[in-house]
Amino acid sequence: MSEVPFQAGGPLLADSPVYIPREIDEKAAAHLRRMEYITLVEPRQHGKTSLINRLVGQFSSQGYTFACRDLMAARSSDASPSDWYASLGKWLLRQLHFIPRDQRPKPPTDSASWEDFLADVAESADAASQDVVIVLDEIGAMPSEWATGFFSVIRSVYTSRQSLRFWQHLTFIIAGAFNPKELIQDDAVSNFNVDQRIPLDDFDLSQVKQLVDHLDVPDNLIDAVAGRVHDWTGGQPYLCQRLCLYLADWEKPITGSSVDAVVGHAVERFFRDDTHHLARIKDLATQPDLLDYTHRITSETPSRFNAALNDKHFYLAHINGVIKAGPDGRCRIRNRIYERALAEVEVAPYSDSAAESRSQPQDEFQYDAFISYSHEDSAWVRDMLLPRLEDEGLRACIDFRDFEPGVASLVNMENAVEHSRKTLIVLTPAWVESEWTAFESLLVQTDDPAGRRARMIPLRLRPCEPPRRIAMLTYVDFTQLSDLEFQLRRLVAAIRSESAPDIHPLILGPCEE
Repeated sequence: MSEVPFQAGGPLLADSPVYIPREIDEKAAAHLRRMEYITLVEPRQHGKTSLINRLVGQFSSQGYTFACRDLMAARSSDASPSDWYASLGKWLLRQLHFIPRDQRPKPPTDSASWEDFLADVAESADAASQDVVIVLDEIGAMPSEWATGFFSVIRSVYTSRQSLRFWQHLTFIIAGAFNPKELIQDDAVSNFNVDQRIPLDDFDLSQVKQLVDHLDVPDNLIDAVAGRVHDWTGGQPYLCQRLCLYLADWEKPITGSSVDAVVGHAVERFFRDDTHHLARIKDLATQPDLLDYTHRITSETPSRFNAALNDKHFYLAHINGVIKAGPDGRCRIRNRIYERALAEVEVAPYSDSAAESRSQPQDEFQYDAFISYSHEDSAWVRDMLLPRLEDEGLRACIDFRDFEPGVASLVNMENAVEHSRKTLIVLTPAWVESEWTAFESLLVQTDDPAGRRARMIPLRLRPCEPPRRIAMLTYVDFTQLSDLEFQLRRLVAAIRSESAPDIHPLILGPCEE
């Protein structure tokens, strides 16, 4: 039907007619003009390398020299640090044509010589009036035991630009499915905070239409075809290219009445042909706990998306790619194709830990814990407590997300207590003053007013005189930061427990007894 070279495998070349520019293209170009570090942190087959190719094509004629290395190709199970560094240096030097062969620096063998190597390259670039861009793709393949020294040097290059001006002729593009906080894992070393993160959003409908424009489709049907492709793919770049590739092979004329069937046929062909893209869904099948968590946070009451504080959200969105933030800021499955794949996935046999988790008795509660707190303490609740609970796979009920609009606050609170296995109370003077009276009226409505089944777990955040009914309960002591993780584990265990735990309510500061 069409001879347009749609591509659904490998990156697009810089001059590809089916490369679809996004807003991020100009943002990336602007950062590159300022020689700022760029990180592209997205799942595979999301257009990272295609964007890099586009930048190379755009800037190579403007005094920029690019030296690219796919670290997946450099990966070797038996490579020593010196071999790995030397191989990287040799591959970069092959692309730095402005440096005469007899003046090329010696390849590095460790982090110290890596810094010397980069300094030699930057000084040569300065002398030749060149700007060098080192592109490191598939950064997730970087051996973790060498990452801290490697990226500490790259960070130091950027922070030294003011005192050593030649560094201004060297910058980096770092791409891959990785968590940036893992680049430097030594707490004694400053984290990698010198980059400009470029998010590669899915195509919107107008961008999908640009792809469909290349098909031999009647003008009056372009909107309909693009709409169906977007409906199935959610704008995921690889999937859009793949479906358009199948549509280009369709030999019969597309009519208004056949649009749904033709695009549906392309979807079915994708499920028959695919051997690698949906591996991200199969990966979840081997991790039943994570698969269960995926279903939970994208259910009828989706969790608010927070990849900055929730490592599971980050993994599922930016490494695995199965979820993303919806327009309302809540977690959603990325597209209908992934939804179908998730529904059809066969869960692998449970690991011991997964089996143990799944063998826990089920109960009638919608949530594991309802959090009652004063809005004066909302920053701590939203930024620390809620993400940590959800990181553990617990279902938390909280007012700003889960209370029904238009319903009286007391009724919402009553429903929350009723549908939660445990109730956490963040005790502060503000809570005692503003929330206790309303909450007290609910205690007599529960089947556990004295806390015998430990349905109520007070969390004391600041000095206060807790009400007598709450003061009689024991607490988890969070006054020592060094004990934070241990006490959090005890709290999580208490929330999961069916019986009264041997713990105290949570304290995060000195409290009057």
